Amino acid sequence: MSNDTPTRSRDPEDEDDEADDGGRPSAATQIVRLVLGEGAELFHATDGQAYMTIQIDGVAQTMPVKKTSTFIKRLYYEATDKAANSQAVTDAKGVLEGMALYSGDEIPVYTRLASANGNLYLDLGQEDWLIVEIGPPGWRVIPAAEAPVRFLHPRGMTALPLPLPGGDLADLRRLLHLKSEDDWRRLVGVLVACMNPDIEQPVIIFAGEPGASKTTTAERLKALIDPAIPALKSEPRNEDTLAIQARNGWLLGYDNLSRCPDWLSDAICRVSTGGGLSKRELWTDDDEIIFDIRRPVMLTSIVDVVTRSDLADRAFTISLVQIPEDQRRPKQEIDAAFEAMQPKLLGALLDICAGALQRLPETHLARSPRMAGIARWVTAAEEGLGWAPGTFVTVMQNSKEESFDAVIEASILAAVVIEAVEAGRTWDEVTAGALLSDLRVCAGEGISRRKDFPKNAGSLSGKLRTLSPALRSKGISIESGQTANTGSRKVWTIRKYCAKSDARDASDAEPMNTALSSVAPASISVAPEIESDAQNLNGDGGSVDSVDSVAVSAPLSSEGGGNGAAPRTEVRI
Repeated sequence: MSNDTPTRSRDPEDEDDEADDGGRPSAATQIVRLVLGEGAELFHATDGQAYMTIQIDGVAQTMPVKKTSTFIKRLYYEATDKAANSQAVTDAKGVLEGMALYSGDEIPVYTRLASANGNLYLDLGQEDWLIVEIGPPGWRVIPAAEAPVRFLHPRGMTALPLPLPGGDLADLRRLLHLKSEDDWRRLVGVLVACMNPDIEQPVIIFAGEPGASKTTTAERLKALIDPAIPALKSEPRNEDTLAIQARNGWLLGYDNLSRCPDWLSDAICRVSTGGGLSKRELWTDDDEIIFDIRRPVMLTSIVDVVTRSDLADRAFTISLVQIPEDQRRPKQEIDAAFEAMQPKLLGALLDICAGALQRLPETHLARSPRMAGIARWVTAAEEGLGWAPGTFVTVMQNSKEESFDAVIEASILAAVVIEAVEAGRTWDEVTAGALLSDLRVCAGEGISRRKDFPKNAGSLSGKLRTLSPALRSKGISIESGQTANTGSRKVWTIRKYCAKSDARDASDAEPMNTALSSVAPASISVAPEIESDAQNLNGDGGSVDSVDSVAVSAPLSSEGGGNGAAPRTEVRI
C-alpha cells in the first residue's frame, strides 16, 4: 500500500543540528558549550537586552548576544574544523540570550563614558579595549577587565589616542577662530561638562557665517572626546534615528542645520537632561525598545535654529568668525597639527577632570541655575583652569540670555507682547480667548493675519508657555492659573515686574560663592599589562603604540593654563 504523505528531502547541513544515534550533541548545543567553555559571562542590562563579556585573543570584550554570530562561527570552526549552519547559530544565540536574561546578573553597559564608585571611566575605543580611570587622585590607563564598568564598541566608533601628561588646553585655541573670550570659556566649559556622564549634558551650538570653520571646529571637539565615522551627521529623520544614534555614541553631532523642527527640539531637550526615547523593534507589531539616555548634542548652523525657550535653556552658543583669506590653511595641515597635539590635549582634559572630582565635595553654588549640575561641575574645575570662582556661571548666564534673544527674535508673538508691555499694557487673570483678542488689536491686522501668529486660544496658550522663560529674561512675567470665576478655564496674567538686569529666574541668579579648599597635587598614572616601546613615550606628543607599565606624577596647578608643572614620567617595561 502506497503512502501518499509528502516527504521533505533532508538537507545534509540539518544533520549537524540534531543529535545523532550515538548521542552526539547538536551543533547548537556544541556552540553553547564552546561559548561557556571560553569563560563567557552572560548578563542583561537595564534596557532588557542580553550581553556577553568574553576573552577574545586575550582581551575582554563586551557585545550584545544578538551580534555574536561572527564570533560564534569562528569559535565553532576552530573547534570542529567545520562551518556551523545558520540555524545552529540562531538556536545557540537563543539559548545564550535566555541564559543572560533569566540567569545572568543585571549589569549596565555604556558607550564611551561611565561613572562608578566616585570615578569616571573613558573608553579609548582601541582594539585592546583600554580604559582610562579618572579619580580624585588622578588618572590611569587600565585594561577593560580591571574596570568595574562594561563598555560597548558600536560600529562607527573610532579610537582615542593614549593620553599623555604635560599638555595644556590653551594649545587648542590656536586652531580655532572664536569671536570672544566668552566663547573660549564656553567651549572649554562644555568640554569639561561632556566628560561627566552623571550630570545633565549641554547642547552646543556652533554659529557663524559661511567660512567660519563651524564644521571643522565641531569635528575637533568630537574627535577630542568621542571620535567616530562620520564625525558629524545630517539632521535625523525621526526620533527612531536619534535614539539609535544616541545609543551608539556619546557626543551627538549634526552639521549644517537650517532648521530645528519642534519634534527635534523636544527630543534634544530630553536627550540633554536625560529621558526616554523609544523605537519599535524590528519584525514586531507592538514590541518597542526603550532607551533611557543622556547625551551632549552639538549643532552647527548659519541661522539661529534654537527657537524654543526650553532648548535655549540648555544651549551654549559658541560664535565663530570668518577666517581671512590670508590666514586660511589646508585642512590636511590643520588635521595634522591637531593629531600631533591630541594625546596631550586629552591628558590635559583628564587632569582638569581629576582636579574637579577632588574639589567637587567642597564646591557649592549660592544659587543653582538651570543645568545646575553643569554649573557646579565646571565650577569645581575652575581652579584647574586658572579661572576665578564664579566665572563659568557668569558665562552660562550670558549664553542663556543670548539664546533667549534668538528665541524672541524668531517669534512675532514675543515681539507683540514686549511692545505692548513696554507701552504699559498689562493683563490680570484674563482667559486665553480674551487675551488673544487684545493681542490681535495690539498687533494690528497685518501681523495678526500672519501664519505664525496664534489662531486660537489653545495655540496662544502653548506659545506663551514656550516663550515664558525667554520673556522673563526681559522682565516680563507670564503666569497661568485658574479662578473661581472661570471654572476650569485657565487665566493668564502678564505684566512687567522688574528691570531686565533683575529679571533672572530665581534659580539663575548671581555668581556663586565657592569655597574651594586647597588640594593635594593629583597624581596621574598609566598602568596596565600592555606591551610597549619606551621610545614612543618621550613626552613630545608622539604616538604610543602600547605600554607595559607607566607611572606619571603630574601635580595640578591653577597657574597659567592650569595643567600643572612638567610631569615626571617613569617607564617600566
